[in-house]
Amino acid sequence: MRYKEADIEYNIEADTEVDKKTNHLPFMVLLVLFLISMTFTMIPYFRELRYIKYIVPFLSPFFLLPRRSYFNLFDELYYKNMIMYFIIVVQSLFVVYISKPLYMNFFGETLFFTTPLLFTFFLFKYYNHNNKDFYIKFLFWGIVFTYAIHLLSPERGFTDPIFVNPINLFLKAEKTMGIASHGLYMGYFMIYFALKKNYRYFIYALFVSLLSSKRIAMGALLLVFVIYKLSGKKEWSQMKKVTISVIMVLINLIIVYFLYHYTLGDYDDFIFLLTGTNAGDITTGRFWIYNMYMDKHVFDWMGDGIGFVTKTISDIVGMNYNFHSDILKNFLEFGPVVFCLWVYFLYKINARNLKTLLYVIYTNVLFITDNVFIYFDVFFLFYFFITITLIEERDEYEVLETEESKELSVEGKIYY
Repeated sequence: MRYKEADIEYNIEADTEVDKKTNHLPFMVLLVLFLISMTFTMIPYFRELRYIKYIVPFLSPFFLLPRRSYFNLFDELYYKNMIMYFIIVVQSLFVVYISKPLYMNFFGETLFFTTPLLFTFFLFKYYNHNNKDFYIKFLFWGIVFTYAIHLLSPERGFTDPIFVNPINLFLKAEKTMGIASHGLYMGYFMIYFALKKNYRYFIYALFVSLLSSKRIAMGALLLVFVIYKLSGKKEWSQMKKVTISVIMVLINLIIVYFLYHYTLGDYDDFIFLLTGTNAGDITTGRFWIYNMYMDKHVFDWMGDGIGFVTKTISDIVGMNYNFHSDILKNFLEFGPVVFCLWVYFLYKINARNLKTLLYVIYTNVLFITDNVFIYFDVFFLFYFFITITLIEERDEYEVLETEESKELSVEGKIYY
């Protein structure tokens, strides 16, 4: 039996046979290493150890022992992403080489956004279908555990309330004690649990997300669920993928336009009239970061080079500082042409059906006001849930084909 997903065809019997032989222990070891690294991020005295997760992808192949079969269903998903980012890195390296001295941020940020892809690629070499639910719940509770450590960390202090005044939830929520990137992580789980109708775990994830006070994640989830309800179960096709990819390029260019004019202060009066506060307060300082870079920026169609925005901001303030808008940052660093190609192929490669489209849109919204493009944890979850969703679709197709075969067999016997 063969299953054709988009432009890729898979042999289900062969992949199922491989799945049965797979030893899932390496999968669990890699997940535990990931969670340990995340835990170190929450502990001030061990924070530098969080970088072990960037080493793990390069150690992963050593688990691939000779004469063993491993799950390799969606390798092409990863290959296409790897090719896309390889081209972006090469183009950016050329821009840096011809226009400015090479700087460390180029290598650092290249490592940050490529290693999650490598990690997930090797992780699913050890995937065992029979343990899927266990993997997801283990990962979920592991991340919740790291958030608990975050809340108990001495540097959090217990004088500030965890919960915020509902009136200020979308204006000053990110100044609360519970603020953490876990609000971003929970979004992926909430999408998955909602699609699976696992409402108990959805509520668990929602609670952690609200506690984490990530406004952009809340807005992204609201948009995702509206899109899902409006879309229904319409047929997915190559033409639809191309159309959506082109539309999302245009939407992202519009967002860049508004962010640019926001940086220039063109919307200050309107924001004050609407909220009673200034633009800098609403964005918890992002306005001043954008403005700081734009004051020194000279537009270049070929882009400034990967990591150059972060380098410039950090040099100005005298410490490592992120830009807090991946859409605007990538537009400036990649240049308009490569930026448009990046958005196009981000959707074309990863949005293979309606469910995976939701994960891409969610991540895209996070790009507006956050640094998730260089967050290992966020992009690992992005690739993780897209792969899980595609595997589930394959399994559903297999069950459907089996049922149809049985019906045909019964009909044949009756006819006989």
